[in-house]
Amino acid sequence: MQTRTRRRIPAVLLALAPVLALGAPLGAAVAEPSVMRVVVVEAVDAKEFRHELDKLLALERTVVPEASIRVWRARFAGADTGTLIVAAEVPSLAALAKIDEFGKQNGEFAATMRRLTAMTRVISDSLYEEITH
Repeated sequence: MQTRTRRRIPAVLLALAPVLALGAPLGAAVAEPSVMRVVVVEAVDAKEFRHELDKLLALERTVVPEASIRVWRARFAGADTGTLIVAAEVPSLAALAKIDEFGKQNGEFAATMRRLTAMTRVISDSLYEEITH
């Protein structure tokens, strides 16, 4: 009788092995959705604003290399012509928190943020999460 039990256990494990193996990659593939912060601003000098924003991005990339920033200017938007749309994308909320913490501790980051704040008027500031499958 013991031989039967010994043979059943390996057979059961062999039968479950594909199911267990399938579950591991599925769990590993689940990641936090990307996050995008969209800020709409009025800036007196768009080129200087972009220059300071590039400095900020270089600092952000020291802690989150995947961080990106894109800037658009409204051209045919009636009263909003000239408004700048800034889209900053990071891989997760955790990455955004990491950048935020870095910004509180890094003097150069804080100084750059002060310069950016001084040259703009924020119209809107929103945080978006990517919708995944």
